[in-house]
Amino acid sequence: MNIREIAKKADVSIATVSRVLNSSENVSSATREKVLEILRKYEFEMDPWAKRLASKRNKTHLFIMVSRRILKFLDLESNEFYSTVINGTRNTADMNRSVTEIVEMESNLDEEKLKGVDGVLLVGGDTTAEHVRFFKKIGMPLVLVDQYIPTVKVDCIVSNGYDGASYAVKYLISRGLKKIVHIHGFLNHFGFKDRYDGYKATMEQNNLLPKTYEYNDEVMEDMKPLIDKMFNVYGVPEAIFASNDLIAMKAIETLRSFHIRVPEDISVIGFDGIEKGKYFTPPLSTLKVPMREMGSLALKRLLDIVYDQDVYPVRISLFTEFIKRGSSV
Repeated sequence: MNIREIAKKADVSIATVSRVLNSSENVSSATREKVLEILRKYEFEMDPWAKRLASKRNKTHLFIMVSRRILKFLDLESNEFYSTVINGTRNTADMNRSVTEIVEMESNLDEEKLKGVDGVLLVGGDTTAEHVRFFKKIGMPLVLVDQYIPTVKVDCIVSNGYDGASYAVKYLISRGLKKIVHIHGFLNHFGFKDRYDGYKATMEQNNLLPKTYEYNDEVMEDMKPLIDKMFNVYGVPEAIFASNDLIAMKAIETLRSFHIRVPEDISVIGFDGIEKGKYFTPPLSTLKVPMREMGSLALKRLLDIVYDQDVYPVRISLFTEFIKRGSSV
């Protein structure tokens, strides 16, 4: 039985039935009881999305949670990675009558502070299994953004780093380059580990020796010791594939101090496709992540869960796009 049929049996308008379903105050007690009696009699259960859309006043209150480390550098006016992701989330929230609030994750892991919140997006690689377990324990709908935690069955939206890294390596090989090294961030971040695995597997599939170096991109430490070690132990590579654009640009700046030309001596490819790379010298070749779409999909997925639609956990992985610029041959 649908709303139209309920309205007919109760001898009221469809709008009146919607107001009763949404607990609106603009219905008399007698009319409300008459409609509720019909609803009970026919065991009517309204589709959650339809119920939500029936009320223009209804708002979904969502937290966008980021770690203290990320929040410290977050500037929503910039085109950095997480800024773009979050702006994509907020734009989609506005179109879906949802109110979003950006909060620090560590200081809001408190059930009292989450009262009145309908769901949370946990944004960034600092999210751990312990964080997820906390939200599951209190029954809070959640979606991870740019993070995947193996064996923890929770919805997440990520970029396909394995595929992107594989494409970058194959591209460099197609240009006749074989000595390709990978500089990556900490591998407890799923995105970096996924790109690392894609690089390593593709090198081995092409009978080439993988060579990797870990770099602390959280503080953007001096890269000279890393490059110096690379040159002294491995030799001068023909190409560097970096696990994000910031590491790639730091590598180019450091190579310059060693009088190494990019791309004439070493080709460099980054990952993420942040705006800054376009204006770097030389302009950075990169694997572009659809950041805004990542945020938008995360918001839509969270609303699905909040309104009990297709609730079985999924991992959505967005493919990247290779953008050839001046830093690679």
